[in-house]
Amino acid sequence: MHVSMESSMTVKMSKTGEPQEIDVLKELDIPFSRISQEMSYHPARYAWWNTLRVMVGKKRDYLFKQLNIRSNDKDVWSKYLEYHDKYILLTGICDVLSYKETTMCRLLKSGYKQEILEDYHAYVIKILNT
Repeated sequence: MHVSMESSMTVKMSKTGEPQEIDVLKELDIPFSRISQEMSYHPARYAWWNTLRVMVGKKRDYLFKQLNIRSNDKDVWSKYLEYHDKYILLTGICDVLSYKETTMCRLLKSGYKQEILEDYHAYVIKILNT
């Protein structure tokens, strides 16, 4: 998967039982004009994504245990790989959100805002392209 800051990357998931698409790049964006407001929402946003990561990780670990019991079951292998890929993506999103908080703090304190944003965008692209 290759992502640029200009492209769209959506994740389909459910917050309330109804599936919905979430624009990941919008979640990771730093709206400089509203940075103080973004800082106030950030802890809840990080907690939500990290909770998803933990839940997917538990399902992935359960499927891995099932593979030890039924190693030839193609359905279990398929599900395991699906959840493993989701876990890797969510881990990357959580890593970027953690870095986002650091970047927002640096932006509020620094005069080199363009350089800081360029570094942040490069980090987002690096993490999401792995």
